[in-house]
Amino acid sequence: MMEAGSSTLEQLRTCLVRLDLKTQALIARHDSTGDLYPLHEAMATNSASAFLASVNLWHRRLGHPNSQTVSSLLQHFQIPCRKDSHDPALCEACQRGKHVRLPFHLSKTSTFTPFELLHCDVWTSPVLSVSGYKYYLIVVDDFTHYMWSFPLKAKSDVHGIFVKFQQFVSTHFSTPIRFLQCDNGTEFDNQRNRDLFLARLSAPFAP
Repeated sequence: MMEAGSSTLEQLRTCLVRLDLKTQALIARHDSTGDLYPLHEAMATNSASAFLASVNLWHRRLGHPNSQTVSSLLQHFQIPCRKDSHDPALCEACQRGKHVRLPFHLSKTSTFTPFELLHCDVWTSPVLSVSGYKYYLIVVDDFTHYMWSFPLKAKSDVHGIFVKFQQFVSTHFSTPIRFLQCDNGTEFDNQRNRDLFLARLSAPFAP
C-alpha cells in the first residue's frame, strides 16, 4: 500500500483499488489477470471529480491571481477542476506577498526611571476644534506609560510646549528629560529642540 496525495493505492491479488485517504471510500478499481493493471478497464465507483485539482491548487499553479482571474481562466480554457470556491484568506503566500512591509522586531530598549525616554508624535485632526486647535502633541513616558496631550494651533508651537514641559518636569519631579523618541518631522528635528533634548529619530514608516 502507498499514499498518493489525498488517496491510497492498495494492491490485491486480482485488482488495484484506490481509496480516499480520509474516508476510505472506494474511488476506482483496476482489474487484471496478469502483472499489469490497465487503467482503461478501471471502473470508477465515485465521480471522476475526485481526481481533479481543486480551485485552490489551480490558484497556486497560476501564480496566485485573485479569485476573478482564476475563475475566468478556468472557464476560458475549460480546465476541469473541482467546483469548490477559492478563499484568498486561506492562502498564506498571498497574505505574505501582499504585506506592504515586514513585521517589526520586538524592541529591546528598556528604561529604569521616569522621563528617561519620552515618545512624541503630532496628530492632525480632520476637524478643527471650536477653539481653533487642529494639531495635538502626544507625549508618552516609556517607563510609566503615562501620557500627556497638548492641543496646538500650528506645528511650530511644539517647541514652546517642550520648553514648558521640561520646566514642569524639572520643578515637580526634580529630574531631567534624557531622550526624546520622535519621527523626522521638522516640528521635532530642529536646532531649537536639539538644544533641549537628545533626540532619537525613528526610521521612516516605523511604529
